[in-house]
Amino acid sequence: AVNTHLDHVGIQAREGSARQIAEALRRWSEERPEAAQVLCGDFNSPKGGNAVYHLLAPPDGRGPLLDAARATSAERKGRVRSTIHKFAGDSFSEGQGDGTVELAAASSATSTEDDLQHIDWILYRDGRGLQLRPVLYEILLERLANGRYPSDHFPVQASFDLVPQPTAAP
Repeated sequence: AVNTHLDHVGIQAREGSARQIAEALRRWSEERPEAAQVLCGDFNSPKGGNAVYHLLAPPDGRGPLLDAARATSAERKGRVRSTIHKFAGDSFSEGQGDGTVELAAASSATSTEDDLQHIDWILYRDGRGLQLRPVLYEILLERLANGRYPSDHFPVQASFDLVPQPTAAP
């Protein structure tokens, strides 16, 4: 598993980082094709309409990675418009923005996805002989005992079933 936190200011920096991550994952996949991969983190880019998401997990499913939140087999819990909330929880709106990540532009009247403004993602790829099957994707909405949120983002988590797949003999 790889965790990342992409630049919060520069769009070009995020895109460059995504290209480097995609290349590293491709190399690791060639070196260890049996190993499944999970990439998660704060991408500081909404899923809707940006090069970072399209580079790593294009909606057509033909990219290097798949999105655990959009996997048809996963139960989804904790639906929110955006995973960033700047400590405001449900009252945060994309119109407030955070000065660095453009959320409003990620909305699309033509998309059926309800996570276009999520900037925290869990992406994955099967290994040769091992399928990752997302069974739960959850956005944790709970506050701490003192009433505060632990972060300016809602944490995300996924659970996977590991399904061995037969492989062809060498």
